[in-house]
Amino acid sequence: MSHVNSNATVFLPVQSTEFLLAPYRSQIERLYHLCSLDRNRFETLYIKPIEIVASLCQAFPASENHHHSEDGGLFKHSLDAVEKSMKLREGVTCLAYGEERSQEVIEIFTYAVSMSALLHDLGKLACDIEIVERDRAGKVTSFEPLLSSTLTVGNEYAFRYALHRRHNVHVSYNVAFFTKVVPITGVRWLNNYRVIKDNLFQALSGRFEQAGEVGQVLMAADRFSVASNVETNQASNSAVSSKSNKPTKCQSFISKFRTLMDKETFKINCPGANVWVSDSRIYAVSGPVVSTVREHLKFDGIKLPTQLPQMYSMLLAENHIIPNEDKAIHNIVVTDEAGGNTWTQKLTMLVFDRSVVDPTRKLEVFAGSLVVADTGEVVDQIKTIERPEQAINVNQKNDDINRNNDDHHTNQTTSEEANKVEPSYEDFQKWLIAGFKDKKFEFNRPGAVFHIDCANRLVCITPRVFQEFMGSKEFGKIQSVVMKAKVLHRNGSGESLIKVKFSGDRASSAAVTCIIFSAIETKMIFNEVVPSTNHSLRIVDLLRSPKS
Repeated sequence: MSHVNSNATVFLPVQSTEFLLAPYRSQIERLYHLCSLDRNRFETLYIKPIEIVASLCQAFPASENHHHSEDGGLFKHSLDAVEKSMKLREGVTCLAYGEERSQEVIEIFTYAVSMSALLHDLGKLACDIEIVERDRAGKVTSFEPLLSSTLTVGNEYAFRYALHRRHNVHVSYNVAFFTKVVPITGVRWLNNYRVIKDNLFQALSGRFEQAGEVGQVLMAADRFSVASNVETNQASNSAVSSKSNKPTKCQSFISKFRTLMDKETFKINCPGANVWVSDSRIYAVSGPVVSTVREHLKFDGIKLPTQLPQMYSMLLAENHIIPNEDKAIHNIVVTDEAGGNTWTQKLTMLVFDRSVVDPTRKLEVFAGSLVVADTGEVVDQIKTIERPEQAINVNQKNDDINRNNDDHHTNQTTSEEANKVEPSYEDFQKWLIAGFKDKKFEFNRPGAVFHIDCANRLVCITPRVFQEFMGSKEFGKIQSVVMKAKVLHRNGSGESLIKVKFSGDRASSAAVTCIIFSAIETKMIFNEVVPSTNHSLRIVDLLRSPKS
């Protein structure tokens, strides 16, 4: 590691555990009341690991520009995830582990999800952040969290983010912190429940599909903590006036697009890809690329126009894309003949100067052909018509789009329809959360779409719930997305479409089809406060035999 120049770096004092935990004493006390251990066992199994993690985390942020990026954000996020995981595990049966739902099983499961939450981001200390320690004599040395115990109180430290770090690699390092943090008593306790322990290690390694209910709880707790912090930051940022050196929204868009390209978020130069590279330009499929970048910026607290034409106009007005005469969209025919098979598709593209998106030219040039649909010109030979010198008024252009929608889309109707923004589960989840929070949805009433079953799970009548979200004609798109999101209860046959009946004044001879969210996801949707149960609801196909 290249050492940080001590003349150009701010060194921070290494703080004691007592100092670091002082702001969190009440939260730690809440953890005690979320388990059933006596004080001595709680001290050994929970307090000791929390103290070690606090000493390791010091004032390090959890991320550079995303959630919990403030001083001390890494420990704050870790402890917050622990508390949320302990609350969310209350909706888990623990029956997947072949044990009765005894108090012992509940406590060991609670311990597993708590330790997974406490450790789930510590790998960042080993791969994302470069740390140096300066002793009282002024000697500066590298600090390696996996080789050393903790920073020495009385010394100072400085850090920076590694220049060439890779996204999400930290999960590979999380397990290495397990024996540094979890006491031998906790390890031996977990050894008595090998399936739960195995799932804990799978979750720490990021293999959530193999992590069972431990992975489900950790994912939900992490999302809960991140969303809460981002929402708080957004509220805080909206109260602060913009600074003159703050990048514009378009500049943030380009920067995020470049980052996502570096992280290989988009498929490139292959059938079904969203990005195509020529010698001097980057061709991005308009709808999917803009929507993806916008959603990532939204998570960073940067809000962009929700309508795609407005986004295109904004990028065009600030000269961040190459225009097609006076329009943003280019209709491009892509042909790929790799492997002896010919794949051809007409796509609506935004065109970027390659030096802006791929300044180091590390992306390979597409070996197939990119041709302008209307003229047949090869793309790098396109001659764009210079736009008028006067600046385009974005609001005026948006008004023109609204008034002349048919004219505006003359050259892109077919391909633009093909690239409409596909709904995501996150969109659907936010719609549910907002609807219940704002009391827009009725539940547990005759004819209602939403109900709560006896296991405190959200039941949604289908396809009505998807029709209300998406419209009666296109609800199949969001239904498919939700079914694949792995947040739904499944019956004995592994199916997520469940049959239910209503008794009493809702009596009906026919069962209705619904989806049932897991107890963990239900708590996420209702912010942990799940409404009362509809006792007239009865699930009729839970006992169906598994498929042979």
